[in-house]
Amino acid sequence: MNEVYLEGVIVSVEKPVEADKNNHLVYQLRMTHRNRQGQLKQELFTVNAWNRLADWAEKNIGPGIPVFIKGYLTQRSHGGAAATEVTASHFVILQTMPRAEEAPAILSNG
Repeated sequence: MNEVYLEGVIVSVEKPVEADKNNHLVYQLRMTHRNRQGQLKQELFTVNAWNRLADWAEKNIGPGIPVFIKGYLTQRSHGGAAATEVTASHFVILQTMPRAEEAPAILSNG
């Protein structure tokens, strides 16, 4: 199976028109990494969530949320051109470290 694991930040969420028949959400995931030259690169991936996963994600995942996604690659035709997308099977919301002013007193240097 063509299983993939991605980690990044959700940029946008869409509910396609045909989602009335099937519960379907389309996310744009931004991944950031460094290339061999040490340059910071960002890539966007289209991630589809269906049925119960889409129900859960609609309530819990929105733009700006860091996530880990397990899924598989799928191909779709968009205007005659093939596009590779990810169909999610699991989402994990990643915890972020609070900023210094929001951190509990026990984590401060003072």
